[in-house]
Amino acid sequence: MNKTIIYKVTTLLMVNLLLAVTTSFALDKSSLVGAWLFDGKSGKEITDSSGNL
Repeated sequence: MNKTIIYKVTTLLMVNLLLAVTTSFALDKSSLVGAWLFDGKSGKEITDSSGNL
């Protein structure tokens, strides 16, 4: 097979796999009981944004 065709098919498969994985983690907020979402970009302190201590 032609190397460019193999490259294109492999790239297409990788993009499809990436989209399938990222869309499978969507949250249904109407049936959600609890969720702990963390933003790991920076900082070492965790706070409660709900106002409940």
